[in-house]
Amino acid sequence: MKLYIGDTIRRLRLAKDMTQEQLAYALGVSFQSVSRWENGTNYPDIELIPEIAIYFGISTDDLMGLSGAIKEEKLSEAWRNYYAAADNTERLSLLREMRRDFPENTEVLLCLANIVSEFPELYAEQKALTEEFIASSDPNMDFTLKRNNENLLILALFETAPDKELEDLIDKYSSENVDMTRTALLNRRYFVRKEWDKYESTRQIRLRELLQDLFEEKLRKQYHASAAYSAWAQRKSLEIMNVLADHYGGPLVDPVPDMWFKKKYFIGFRLSCALASDNKKEEALSVLEDTITLIENFSALPVGSKLTYNCPSLDNFSYTVIPFSDSEDQPHTRPGIPLKHVEYRRGDVLMCDLVVTVQVHPLFERDGWEWFDPIREEPRFLACLERIKKLQA
Repeated sequence: MKLYIGDTIRRLRLAKDMTQEQLAYALGVSFQSVSRWENGTNYPDIELIPEIAIYFGISTDDLMGLSGAIKEEKLSEAWRNYYAAADNTERLSLLREMRRDFPENTEVLLCLANIVSEFPELYAEQKALTEEFIASSDPNMDFTLKRNNENLLILALFETAPDKELEDLIDKYSSENVDMTRTALLNRRYFVRKEWDKYESTRQIRLRELLQDLFEEKLRKQYHASAAYSAWAQRKSLEIMNVLADHYGGPLVDPVPDMWFKKKYFIGFRLSCALASDNKKEEALSVLEDTITLIENFSALPVGSKLTYNCPSLDNFSYTVIPFSDSEDQPHTRPGIPLKHVEYRRGDVLMCDLVVTVQVHPLFERDGWEWFDPIREEPRFLACLERIKKLQA
């Protein structure tokens, strides 16, 4: 780090109203030595530093310009020069100097890591600076702000990293955070680099992740909300799905099976439950009946049926109904119904095969589903239970 001994000596000498000659005499050195110290062309001998500090009644740290006031003044001057720079090349040079002079300053480190990302050939330095910032601690920086800055630096890494580095970066930095999933990181990379063929695939996965997060957020928020708010949250979720699937003018719970099936039937149960508790019994029963119709229609799909999201923006995904294997076609002790065995594909790629199960315990269990109580003895509700029991048989 650059030392500011000369500036400190000049300031303290002038505060004592001394000439360079007078100070030189007091310290037993030549006035030329004092002049060189103050001009920054030379430093005092190391043995002399404690003596100078004692003479002025300060610590050796303060003498060397390490005091807060002087450091802040020099740092402010460095930032002024940075903001006045003509281009990123000059800014990079200035930040590297600031990094040498103020190695403990995390703001300088952050800014340097950001500016280096503008130079793809400096990827190795960018990666090292990013890792250093993530490992750093600054009591003056809010935790959330630091985490956001870390994420921005990581995203910048994904924009500039060579292909061979991608998997290591994904293993190291991807998370369940909606903006930092594997798909989100790759999606950002492909968009910035205009790699449109790769971007289209991740765009659809990313959209599905964001929609999933949106629906789950509404579910989470309604757990401790009023029945009226819960009904609003479920209704909005279904309306969004209907817009995406181009379903207008029909029942809120569209009875036509598609890849939104599990979301639609479960939100249909929750909406019916909330409406019942909000004393909107007729609407609650109508929603429940439409939801049971959807489940029945899904259960009736023949082998070979192909389901999509019915959404052009998610046309890369599909389910194809395949036969159950002997091991899967077994009775279940829970009130859930394994309706269909499907192959899940993304484009032409088989991702997995899975069993689509409908959980009907909200209709049969009271614990956690008390909001259904106002309509549990209604004939239409009991008829819905009978329709479910037929599917379980």
